[in-house]
Amino acid sequence: MKHSRRNPPKRHTFSEKWIDHLPIPESGRVHYYDALTPGLGLRVENIGPNGKKSFFWHRKTGNNSATFKMLGIHGSTTLKEAKGAAQERNGILSAWIRNERESANPFDRSNSKLTLYDAVEDYIERKILPRREKRPDKGARSAKMIRYLRDHYVGFWAKRPLISIRRRELVNLHLDMQSEFGGHVANRTVQMLRATYNWSMRTERYAGDNPAAGIELHPEDSRERRLDQEEINALITALDQSSSADLRDFCWLSLTTGARKSDVMAMRWDDVRGDVWKILHSKKDTKYDVALVSEAMEVLERRRVAQRDAPSEWVFPSFGKTGHLTDLKFAWKKVLRSANLSDVRQHDLRRTLASIMADKNSSQLIIGRMLGHKDGSAATTVYTRTALAPIRREVAKATKTMFGRKKQTKSLMVSNG
Repeated sequence: MKHSRRNPPKRHTFSEKWIDHLPIPESGRVHYYDALTPGLGLRVENIGPNGKKSFFWHRKTGNNSATFKMLGIHGSTTLKEAKGAAQERNGILSAWIRNERESANPFDRSNSKLTLYDAVEDYIERKILPRREKRPDKGARSAKMIRYLRDHYVGFWAKRPLISIRRRELVNLHLDMQSEFGGHVANRTVQMLRATYNWSMRTERYAGDNPAAGIELHPEDSRERRLDQEEINALITALDQSSSADLRDFCWLSLTTGARKSDVMAMRWDDVRGDVWKILHSKKDTKYDVALVSEAMEVLERRRVAQRDAPSEWVFPSFGKTGHLTDLKFAWKKVLRSANLSDVRQHDLRRTLASIMADKNSSQLIIGRMLGHKDGSAATTVYTRTALAPIRREVAKATKTMFGRKKQTKSLMVSNG
Protein backbone atom coordinates (compact mmCIF):
# COMPACT_ATOMS: atom_id res chain seq x y z
CA MET A 1 0.00 0.00 0.00
CA LYS A 2 3.06 2.28 -0.05
CA HIS A 3 3.42 4.86 -2.79
CA SER A 4 6.47 6.85 -3.78
CA ARG A 5 6.33 10.64 -3.32
CA ARG A 6 7.45 10.95 -6.91
CA ASN A 7 4.68 8.64 -8.07
CA PRO A 8 1.60 9.40 -5.94
CA PRO A 9 -1.43 7.17 -6.41
CA LYS A 10 -3.67 8.14 -9.31
CA ARG A 11 -7.02 9.51 -8.21
CA HIS A 12 -10.30 9.12 -10.03
CA THR A 13 -13.83 10.29 -9.49
CA PHE A 14 -15.51 7.07 -8.41
CA SER A 15 -18.88 6.13 -9.84
CA GLU A 16 -20.70 2.81 -10.05
CA LYS A 17 -20.47 2.86 -13.86
CA TRP A 18 -16.73 3.61 -13.80
CA ILE A 19 -16.11 0.79 -11.31
CA ASP A 20 -18.19 -1.69 -13.33
CA HIS A 21 -16.07 -1.04 -16.43
CA LEU A 22 -12.69 -1.30 -14.72
CA PRO A 23 -10.66 -4.14 -16.32
CA ILE A 24 -9.35 -7.03 -14.23
CA PRO A 25 -5.53 -7.19 -14.27
CA GLU A 26 -3.91 -10.22 -15.89
CA SER A 27 -2.26 -11.02 -12.55
CA GLY A 28 -1.90 -9.55 -9.08
CA ARG A 29 -3.92 -6.52 -8.00
CA VAL A 30 -4.30 -2.79 -8.76
CA HIS A 31 -5.32 0.03 -6.40
CA TYR A 32 -7.34 3.14 -7.28
CA TYR A 33 -8.17 6.11 -5.02
CA ASP A 34 -11.23 8.35 -5.03
CA ALA A 35 -10.59 12.01 -5.84
CA LEU A 36 -13.45 13.22 -3.64
CA THR A 37 -13.37 11.08 -0.47
CA PRO A 38 -10.01 11.06 1.36
CA GLY A 39 -8.69 7.57 1.99
CA LEU A 40 -11.33 5.75 -0.04
CA GLY A 41 -9.76 3.23 -2.40
CA LEU A 42 -10.67 0.33 -4.65
CA ARG A 43 -8.63 -2.84 -4.94
CA VAL A 44 -9.05 -4.82 -8.20
CA GLU A 45 -7.66 -8.37 -8.06
CA ASN A 46 -7.34 -11.28 -10.44
CA ILE A 47 -9.19 -13.71 -8.18
CA GLY A 48 -11.81 -16.18 -9.38
CA PRO A 49 -13.37 -16.38 -12.83
CA ASN A 50 -14.65 -12.76 -12.80
CA GLY A 51 -12.05 -11.05 -10.67
CA LYS A 52 -12.71 -9.19 -7.41
CA LYS A 53 -13.22 -5.51 -6.61
CA SER A 54 -13.09 -4.38 -2.98
CA PHE A 55 -13.46 -1.01 -1.26
CA PHE A 56 -10.94 0.00 1.38
CA TRP A 57 -9.93 2.98 3.50
CA HIS A 58 -6.24 3.87 3.81
CA ARG A 59 -4.96 6.99 5.59
CA LYS A 60 -1.81 8.20 7.29
CA THR A 61 -2.31 8.71 11.01
CA GLY A 62 0.95 10.49 11.82
CA ASN A 63 4.41 9.48 13.05
CA ASN A 64 5.03 7.67 9.75
CA SER A 65 2.19 5.24 10.48
CA ALA A 66 -0.90 4.45 8.46
CA THR A 67 -4.08 2.49 8.90
CA PHE A 68 -5.94 0.22 6.50
CA LYS A 69 -9.50 -1.11 6.65
CA MET A 70 -11.44 -3.24 4.18
CA LEU A 71 -14.92 -1.73 3.69
CA GLY A 72 -16.61 -4.39 1.58
CA ILE A 73 -16.73 -6.17 -1.76
CA HIS A 74 -18.20 -4.27 -4.68
CA GLY A 75 -21.51 -5.87 -5.53
CA SER A 76 -22.34 -6.58 -1.91
CA THR A 77 -21.32 -3.08 -0.80
CA THR A 78 -22.44 -0.06 -2.83
CA LEU A 79 -20.23 2.93 -3.56
CA LYS A 80 -22.54 5.07 -1.41
CA GLU A 81 -22.09 2.71 1.56
CA ALA A 82 -18.32 2.63 1.09
CA LYS A 83 -18.17 6.44 0.98
CA GLY A 84 -20.24 6.64 4.15
CA ALA A 85 -17.92 4.23 5.98
CA ALA A 86 -14.83 6.15 4.76
CA GLN A 87 -16.30 9.52 5.82
CA GLU A 88 -17.11 8.12 9.26
CA ARG A 89 -13.52 7.05 9.74
CA ASN A 90 -12.29 10.40 8.39
CA GLY A 91 -14.37 12.10 11.06
CA ILE A 92 -12.82 9.97 13.80
CA LEU A 93 -9.35 10.75 12.47
CA SER A 94 -10.04 14.48 12.26
CA ALA A 95 -11.32 14.57 15.85
CA TRP A 96 -8.22 12.73 17.08
CA ILE A 97 -5.94 15.17 15.22
CA ARG A 98 -7.85 18.20 16.57
CA ASN A 99 -7.26 16.78 20.05
CA GLU A 100 -3.54 16.88 19.20
CA ARG A 101 -3.35 13.08 19.31
CA GLU A 102 -3.38 13.07 23.10
CA SER A 103 -5.34 9.81 23.28
CA ALA A 104 -4.24 6.46 21.85
CA ASN A 105 -4.46 6.09 18.10
CA PRO A 106 -8.07 4.94 17.52
CA PHE A 107 -7.02 2.94 14.46
CA ASP A 108 -3.97 1.18 15.86
CA ARG A 109 -5.14 -2.40 16.29
CA SER A 110 -1.79 -3.32 17.76
CA ASN A 111 -2.97 -1.53 20.90
CA SER A 112 -5.36 -4.43 21.40
CA LYS A 113 -2.26 -6.64 21.70
CA LEU A 114 -3.80 -9.52 19.80
CA THR A 115 -0.97 -12.03 20.00
CA LEU A 116 -0.36 -14.97 17.73
CA TYR A 117 -1.20 -17.34 20.59
CA ASP A 118 -4.57 -15.68 21.25
CA ALA A 119 -5.37 -15.37 17.55
CA VAL A 120 -4.84 -19.10 17.02
CA GLU A 121 -7.01 -19.93 20.04
CA ASP A 122 -9.77 -17.67 18.71
CA TYR A 123 -9.53 -19.34 15.29
CA ILE A 124 -9.85 -22.78 16.87
CA GLU A 125 -12.69 -21.94 19.29
CA ARG A 126 -14.82 -19.88 16.91
CA LYS A 127 -14.02 -21.42 13.54
CA ILE A 128 -12.61 -24.96 13.71
CA LEU A 129 -14.65 -26.50 16.54
CA PRO A 130 -18.10 -25.10 15.57
CA ARG A 131 -17.56 -26.25 11.98
CA ARG A 132 -17.06 -29.80 13.27
CA GLU A 133 -20.06 -29.97 15.61
CA LYS A 134 -21.35 -33.12 13.88
CA ARG A 135 -17.94 -34.76 14.19
CA PRO A 136 -16.35 -33.44 17.40
CA ASP A 137 -13.56 -36.01 17.09
CA LYS A 138 -12.41 -34.41 13.84
CA GLY A 139 -12.64 -30.96 15.39
CA ALA A 140 -10.52 -32.10 18.32
CA ARG A 141 -7.90 -33.60 15.99
CA SER A 142 -7.77 -30.43 13.87
CA ALA A 143 -7.42 -28.27 16.98
CA LYS A 144 -4.66 -30.51 18.31
CA MET A 145 -2.72 -30.30 15.06
CA ILE A 146 -3.07 -26.51 14.81
CA ARG A 147 -1.85 -26.03 18.37
CA TYR A 148 1.01 -28.44 17.74
CA LEU A 149 2.17 -26.43 14.72
CA ARG A 150 1.95 -23.18 16.67
CA ASP A 151 3.67 -24.40 19.83
CA HIS A 152 6.42 -26.50 18.23
CA TYR A 153 7.36 -24.46 15.15
CA VAL A 154 6.41 -20.83 15.86
CA GLY A 155 6.23 -20.90 19.66
CA PHE A 156 8.88 -18.16 19.81
CA TRP A 157 6.29 -15.82 18.22
CA ALA A 158 3.43 -16.81 20.53
CA LYS A 159 3.47 -13.57 22.57
CA ARG A 160 4.08 -11.27 19.62
CA PRO A 161 1.21 -9.11 18.32
CA LEU A 162 0.04 -10.21 14.88
CA ILE A 163 0.86 -6.81 13.45
CA SER A 164 4.53 -7.15 14.45
CA ILE A 165 5.23 -10.30 12.40
CA ARG A 166 6.68 -9.32 9.03
CA ARG A 167 6.44 -11.10 5.72
CA ARG A 168 10.22 -11.39 5.35
CA GLU A 169 10.34 -13.25 8.68
CA LEU A 170 7.74 -15.72 7.45
CA VAL A 171 9.49 -16.27 4.13
CA ASN A 172 12.78 -16.99 5.92
CA LEU A 173 11.04 -19.27 8.42
CA HIS A 174 9.41 -21.22 5.60
CA LEU A 175 12.78 -21.79 3.93
CA ASP A 176 14.51 -22.76 7.18
CA MET A 177 11.75 -25.19 8.11
CA GLN A 178 12.03 -26.95 4.75
CA SER A 179 15.70 -27.62 5.39
CA GLU A 180 15.19 -28.79 8.97
CA PHE A 181 11.76 -30.47 8.99
CA GLY A 182 10.81 -30.96 5.34
CA GLY A 183 8.44 -29.26 2.93
CA HIS A 184 5.27 -30.85 4.34
CA VAL A 185 5.69 -29.42 7.86
CA ALA A 186 6.84 -26.05 6.50
CA ASN A 187 3.80 -25.79 4.24
CA ARG A 188 1.30 -26.81 6.93
CA THR A 189 2.76 -24.18 9.29
CA VAL A 190 2.45 -21.39 6.73
CA GLN A 191 -1.09 -22.48 5.88
CA MET A 192 -2.01 -22.46 9.56
CA LEU A 193 -0.66 -18.92 9.95
CA ARG A 194 -2.39 -17.77 6.77
CA ALA A 195 -5.73 -19.11 7.95
CA THR A 196 -5.27 -17.54 11.39
CA TYR A 197 -4.58 -14.10 9.92
CA ASN A 198 -7.50 -14.39 7.51
CA TRP A 199 -9.84 -15.33 10.36
CA SER A 200 -8.64 -12.43 12.53
CA MET A 201 -9.15 -10.02 9.63
CA ARG A 202 -12.59 -11.42 8.83
CA THR A 203 -13.71 -11.06 12.45
CA GLU A 204 -12.17 -7.55 12.61
CA ARG A 205 -9.82 -8.39 15.45
CA TYR A 206 -6.89 -7.45 13.21
CA ALA A 207 -6.72 -4.73 10.57
CA GLY A 208 -3.29 -5.18 9.00
CA ASP A 209 -2.08 -7.22 6.06
CA ASN A 210 -1.66 -11.00 6.01
CA PRO A 211 2.11 -11.65 5.84
CA ALA A 212 1.51 -15.31 4.95
CA ALA A 213 -0.62 -14.52 1.91
CA GLY A 214 0.93 -15.46 -1.41
CA ILE A 215 3.92 -17.35 0.02
CA GLU A 216 4.65 -20.09 -2.51
CA LEU A 217 4.48 -23.52 -0.95
CA HIS A 218 7.28 -26.05 -1.30
CA PRO A 219 6.63 -28.98 -3.63
CA GLU A 220 5.53 -32.13 -1.82
CA ASP A 221 5.88 -35.70 -2.99
CA SER A 222 2.65 -37.64 -2.56
CA ARG A 223 2.99 -40.90 -0.65
CA GLU A 224 2.70 -44.00 -2.87
CA ARG A 225 3.27 -46.78 -0.33
CA ARG A 226 1.15 -49.88 -0.84
CA LEU A 227 1.46 -53.45 0.39
CA ASP A 228 2.40 -56.17 -2.07
CA GLN A 229 0.92 -59.67 -1.78
CA GLU A 230 3.77 -61.02 0.35
CA GLU A 231 3.38 -58.10 2.78
CA ILE A 232 -0.40 -58.59 2.90
CA ASN A 233 0.09 -62.25 3.82
CA ALA A 234 2.59 -61.30 6.53
CA LEU A 235 0.20 -58.68 7.91
CA ILE A 236 -2.71 -61.16 8.05
CA THR A 237 -0.58 -63.73 9.86
CA ALA A 238 0.53 -61.14 12.41
CA LEU A 239 -3.04 -59.92 12.90
CA ASP A 240 -4.24 -63.49 13.52
CA GLN A 241 -1.70 -63.69 16.35
CA SER A 242 -2.57 -60.27 17.77
CA SER A 243 -4.58 -59.95 20.97
CA SER A 244 -6.36 -56.87 19.60
CA ALA A 245 -9.68 -57.84 18.01
CA ASP A 246 -10.31 -54.16 17.32
CA LEU A 247 -7.16 -53.87 15.24
CA ARG A 248 -7.92 -57.05 13.28
CA ASP A 249 -11.42 -55.89 12.42
CA PHE A 250 -10.26 -52.35 11.66
CA CYS A 251 -7.62 -53.62 9.22
CA TRP A 252 -10.07 -56.01 7.60
CA LEU A 253 -12.66 -53.27 7.04
CA SER A 254 -9.99 -50.85 5.80
CA LEU A 255 -8.72 -53.36 3.26
CA THR A 256 -12.19 -54.33 2.04
CA THR A 257 -13.81 -50.88 1.91
CA GLY A 258 -10.94 -48.49 1.14
CA ALA A 259 -12.44 -46.08 3.66
CA ARG A 260 -10.34 -43.57 5.57
CA LYS A 261 -9.08 -44.52 9.01
CA SER A 262 -11.17 -41.84 10.75
CA ASP A 263 -14.33 -42.96 8.94
CA VAL A 264 -13.86 -46.64 9.85
CA MET A 265 -13.26 -45.85 13.51
CA ALA A 266 -16.28 -43.52 13.62
CA MET A 267 -18.57 -46.01 11.89
CA ARG A 268 -22.13 -46.02 13.27
CA TRP A 269 -24.52 -48.93 13.17
CA ASP A 270 -27.29 -46.62 11.97
CA ASP A 271 -25.21 -45.83 8.88
CA VAL A 272 -24.94 -49.53 7.91
CA ARG A 273 -28.01 -50.31 5.85
CA GLY A 274 -27.95 -53.82 4.51
CA ASP A 275 -24.80 -54.23 2.45
CA VAL A 276 -24.31 -50.47 2.05
CA TRP A 277 -22.42 -48.20 4.46
CA LYS A 278 -23.40 -44.54 4.21
CA ILE A 279 -20.49 -42.27 5.12
CA LEU A 280 -22.11 -38.96 6.01
CA HIS A 281 -19.26 -36.88 7.44
CA SER A 282 -16.04 -37.76 5.68
CA LYS A 283 -13.14 -35.50 4.72
CA LYS A 284 -14.37 -32.04 3.71
CA ASP A 285 -17.87 -33.24 4.72
CA THR A 286 -18.09 -35.47 1.64
CA LYS A 287 -21.00 -37.94 1.66
CA TYR A 288 -20.79 -41.22 -0.23
CA ASP A 289 -21.92 -44.85 -0.14
CA VAL A 290 -19.60 -47.81 0.40
CA ALA A 291 -20.39 -51.23 -1.07
CA LEU A 292 -19.82 -53.81 1.67
CA VAL A 293 -18.50 -57.10 0.28
CA SER A 294 -19.08 -60.41 2.06
CA GLU A 295 -15.82 -60.24 4.07
CA ALA A 296 -16.79 -56.83 5.48
CA MET A 297 -20.31 -58.03 6.29
CA GLU A 298 -18.91 -60.97 8.29
CA VAL A 299 -16.77 -58.61 10.37
CA LEU A 300 -19.76 -56.40 11.11
CA GLU A 301 -21.96 -59.36 12.03
CA ARG A 302 -19.32 -60.64 14.44
CA ARG A 303 -19.01 -57.23 16.10
CA ARG A 304 -22.78 -56.87 16.30
CA VAL A 305 -23.01 -60.20 18.13
CA ALA A 306 -20.18 -59.20 20.49
CA GLN A 307 -22.15 -56.08 21.48
CA ARG A 308 -25.37 -57.85 22.42
CA ASP A 309 -24.72 -57.51 26.14
CA ALA A 310 -23.42 -53.92 25.86
CA PRO A 311 -25.06 -52.22 22.83
CA SER A 312 -23.40 -49.13 21.39
CA GLU A 313 -24.17 -46.74 18.54
CA TRP A 314 -20.57 -47.25 17.38
CA VAL A 315 -19.08 -50.24 15.58
CA PHE A 316 -15.80 -49.55 17.42
CA PRO A 317 -16.95 -48.23 20.83
CA SER A 318 -14.51 -46.73 23.30
CA PHE A 319 -14.53 -44.95 26.67
CA GLY A 320 -13.00 -41.73 25.32
CA LYS A 321 -14.68 -38.38 24.72
CA THR A 322 -15.91 -39.31 21.25
CA GLY A 323 -17.40 -42.64 22.34
CA HIS A 324 -15.48 -44.51 19.63
CA LEU A 325 -11.91 -45.49 18.85
CA THR A 326 -9.67 -42.79 17.44
CA ASP A 327 -6.36 -44.63 17.19
CA LEU A 328 -4.67 -48.00 17.63
CA LYS A 329 -1.03 -46.91 17.47
CA PHE A 330 0.36 -49.27 20.09
CA ALA A 331 -1.33 -52.41 18.73
CA TRP A 332 -0.43 -51.36 15.18
CA LYS A 333 3.27 -51.01 16.01
CA LYS A 334 3.32 -54.45 17.66
CA VAL A 335 1.72 -56.06 14.60
CA LEU A 336 4.19 -54.38 12.24
CA ARG A 337 7.11 -55.68 14.30
CA SER A 338 5.61 -59.19 14.30
CA ALA A 339 5.08 -59.04 10.52
CA ASN A 340 8.57 -57.56 9.98
CA LEU A 341 7.05 -54.66 8.06
CA SER A 342 8.45 -51.13 7.99
CA ASP A 343 7.21 -47.76 6.73
CA VAL A 344 3.58 -48.92 6.70
CA ARG A 345 0.84 -46.59 7.89
CA GLN A 346 -2.78 -47.41 8.52
CA HIS A 347 -3.79 -45.14 5.62
CA ASP A 348 -1.71 -47.36 3.32
CA LEU A 349 -4.40 -50.05 3.64
CA ARG A 350 -6.79 -47.77 1.78
CA ARG A 351 -4.20 -47.14 -0.92
CA THR A 352 -3.49 -50.88 -1.18
CA LEU A 353 -7.09 -51.74 -2.11
CA ALA A 354 -7.19 -48.98 -4.73
CA SER A 355 -3.86 -50.11 -6.20
CA ILE A 356 -4.92 -53.75 -6.47
CA MET A 357 -8.15 -52.67 -8.17
CA ALA A 358 -6.03 -50.73 -10.66
CA ASP A 359 -3.88 -53.83 -11.18
CA LYS A 360 -7.09 -55.68 -12.02
CA ASN A 361 -7.90 -53.04 -14.65
CA SER A 362 -10.73 -51.41 -12.72
CA SER A 363 -11.56 -48.03 -14.23
CA GLN A 364 -10.44 -44.80 -12.61
CA LEU A 365 -14.10 -43.85 -12.32
CA ILE A 366 -14.88 -46.96 -10.27
CA ILE A 367 -11.79 -46.55 -8.08
CA GLY A 368 -12.54 -42.86 -7.47
CA ARG A 369 -16.13 -43.62 -6.56
CA MET A 370 -15.03 -46.41 -4.22
CA LEU A 371 -12.64 -44.01 -2.44
CA GLY A 372 -15.29 -41.31 -2.18
CA HIS A 373 -13.20 -38.81 -4.13
CA LYS A 374 -15.10 -35.69 -5.04
CA ASP A 375 -12.88 -32.98 -6.48
CA GLY A 376 -15.29 -30.92 -8.57
CA SER A 377 -13.96 -32.26 -11.87
CA ALA A 378 -16.18 -33.17 -14.79
CA ALA A 379 -15.96 -36.82 -13.70
CA THR A 380 -17.55 -35.99 -10.36
CA THR A 381 -21.03 -35.70 -11.82
CA VAL A 382 -20.56 -39.11 -13.41
CA TYR A 383 -19.41 -40.57 -10.07
CA THR A 384 -22.70 -39.67 -8.45
CA ARG A 385 -24.62 -41.61 -11.10
CA THR A 386 -22.47 -44.74 -10.86
CA ALA A 387 -24.35 -47.64 -9.28
CA LEU A 388 -22.77 -49.60 -6.44
CA ALA A 389 -23.06 -52.96 -8.21
CA PRO A 390 -19.96 -52.55 -10.44
CA ILE A 391 -18.02 -51.12 -7.49
CA ARG A 392 -18.94 -54.12 -5.35
CA ARG A 393 -17.88 -56.45 -8.15
CA GLU A 394 -14.47 -54.79 -8.58
CA VAL A 395 -13.82 -54.64 -4.83
CA ALA A 396 -14.71 -58.35 -4.54
CA LYS A 397 -12.13 -59.15 -7.24
CA ALA A 398 -9.45 -57.23 -5.34
CA THR A 399 -10.27 -58.82 -1.98
CA LYS A 400 -10.20 -62.27 -3.55
CA THR A 401 -6.70 -61.50 -4.80
CA MET A 402 -5.58 -60.26 -1.38
CA PHE A 403 -7.14 -62.92 0.83
CA GLY A 404 -8.22 -65.85 -1.30
CA ARG A 405 -5.38 -68.17 -0.32
CA LYS A 406 -5.12 -66.96 3.27
CA LYS A 407 -8.81 -67.53 3.98
CA GLN A 408 -8.35 -71.23 3.28
CA THR A 409 -5.93 -71.44 6.21
CA LYS A 410 -6.06 -69.06 9.14
CA SER A 411 -7.61 -65.69 8.48
CA LEU A 412 -8.92 -62.55 10.05
CA MET A 413 -12.38 -64.05 9.91
CA VAL A 414 -11.51 -66.38 12.79
CA SER A 415 -12.55 -64.68 15.99
CA ASN A 416 -10.34 -64.95 19.03
CA GLY A 417 -13.30 -64.74 21.29
